[in-house]
Amino acid sequence: MLTAWATVACADVVESKQGRFFGRVVFSEKAVKVGERTVAWDDLVFVLRQEASPSVAAPQTLYMSGGEVWHVNLQRLTGKKLKVISPMLGERDVDLAAVRMLDLVPDVGGRAGNALGMLYREGAEPVPCTLMWIDATRVSADSTLGILTLPREGSLRYVNTAAPTTQPAGSDDDEIGLIDGSTFRGRATLGADRIELQHATMGKLVIPAAAVRSLIRATPAVAFITGFAGEQMQTVGVTGPSAAPALAASEVAGCMHQITLQPRTTVRYSLPQPAGVLRLTQQSIAGARGETLVRVRAGEKVLLEQKVTPADVPSVVTLELGAAKELIVEVDFASAPRFPCGVAWLDPVLIRK
Repeated sequence: MLTAWATVACADVVESKQGRFFGRVVFSEKAVKVGERTVAWDDLVFVLRQEASPSVAAPQTLYMSGGEVWHVNLQRLTGKKLKVISPMLGERDVDLAAVRMLDLVPDVGGRAGNALGMLYREGAEPVPCTLMWIDATRVSADSTLGILTLPREGSLRYVNTAAPTTQPAGSDDDEIGLIDGSTFRGRATLGADRIELQHATMGKLVIPAAAVRSLIRATPAVAFITGFAGEQMQTVGVTGPSAAPALAASEVAGCMHQITLQPRTTVRYSLPQPAGVLRLTQQSIAGARGETLVRVRAGEKVLLEQKVTPADVPSVVTLELGAAKELIVEVDFASAPRFPCGVAWLDPVLIRK
């Protein structure tokens, strides 16, 4: 089943067990209202608010061992405790051992790597070390050359050796994304124009609705297929082998997760049982000029065969998978090859019955 959504491409998005809906989102004590529709809390899968205005993030970023991201003002590090301040957390002490990576300046990007136990500095070689302390102007590190005291200015990133490997949210963890880019996990409950989150280490957080960018409910009956391992089989295209399916696990093009597929590509996904319903939003990749043919099969049964053109508006696709054990996605040129060419699947979710 295909549903066009041209008029609501910039509206808030609500995924529920019953369908994907668009409109302005309002949080109440027991449900989420999207446009004129009310979605019960137990039926909610995720919310993505397009109309939430992004805010300026605090200058330092903590990448936590559990997968959360905290934008904070870092005051100091003493005794393996980080003193941080943020509008959401207030003033708190954070164990350095719980931090996987610490960005000391905004927008580090490709200026620093992610090798364990490294302090990255602007225009200098990375320093293998363990952080000792940080104050307003200096960073102290225990290195193979002894104790070093370096200017905080120019220090970009520290990758911790003590923090455990990042683990995905557990089955009981909801995830809330804020407009500043921070993410928090725990058990969420709705309030009037707010969300309350019971956090494992920080206790109860009360988050105003205006600060919420996204909300993902934890339920064993729902999974993003972006988390599944796809076995790719490629055929040679007109310019060589097709590119591997690209996964963008970020909020792009009005979504939280995106898979892009180029022509002459076949991908197979092993499905849990029972498979249930696959729902996604389908469109051409950004900047596409070529037309794409998409075929989706459950085993030998063809569930979808559709031509996707750059002029098409995005469409919601709902496919009944039943007890299928394998999902096969085939992408090819629908007409004479033109580049760029490809199809994007936005927020593909599997809802098991």
